[in-house]
Amino acid sequence: MRISAAAMRAALEDLKGLMFQTRLASACESFLVAKRLAALGKSPPQVSDANAVVQELFVFFPDHATGRLYPFRWDWKESRESGRKTVWDNTTRGRANVASGLFTAGDLRQGLVANAAAVLRSAADGLAPPGGSNIVVWMAAQSSCAGLVPITMPAAMRPVDEAV
Repeated sequence: MRISAAAMRAALEDLKGLMFQTRLASACESFLVAKRLAALGKSPPQVSDANAVVQELFVFFPDHATGRLYPFRWDWKESRESGRKTVWDNTTRGRANVASGLFTAGDLRQGLVANAAAVLRSAADGLAPPGGSNIVVWMAAQSSCAGLVPITMPAAMRPVDEAV
């Protein structure tokens, strides 16, 4: 499946203002990263693979200290080694969290469980704000993120320099 730049911009507009609880936001990111890793044939993935995929999916301004979009809480994070600092650490350290529940033995390196989409949808019940569960359902329905295209971030959505 190929996602058009216009569709991605529209999805980003839908995400604007979304404030999932941190545990659901982390699970959503982990799900998308795992789908992309699988589409790339990265099995088992390494830390560098997680960094590369997070860069591809969420880093819009690599030269900006906080150029990494945190889409499910509509915020910005540090760009450098963001895959290790988020998805990797949440899903490879034996933590009992929603994100780990998406993976065999609770570990990203073991791949998604067969019912990962259902686990994510179930986790969204009661954690996602009104309307937010629709985004989780859409994500869970995607078979892969293989057709990603570069998009440009509208100026109004760019990170704000904290020095200003």
